[in-house]
Amino acid sequence: MAAFIAKQMMGNQLSAVKEISVGDNLSAEEKERLAQLEQERLEALKEQEERRKEKHRKMEEEREKVRKGIRDKVIT
Repeated sequence: MAAFIAKQMMGNQLSAVKEISVGDNLSAEEKERLAQLEQERLEALKEQEERRKEKHRKMEEEREKVRKGIRDKVIT
């Protein structure tokens, strides 16, 4: 669900960027807007990566608990 929302947010921003032709002379306002959109995109990617790492860290903790339980059963 979160991935869908992130994709929707990013898709809208990328559409706005695609509307502006790169070859044209951009005004200062347009350049600022593009820079802001790029910054938002990078922040969203960073946040997404942090969420992914946290999710995997939690999964690994759970797996280690299961492994420890199995080891304890085998040892005793």
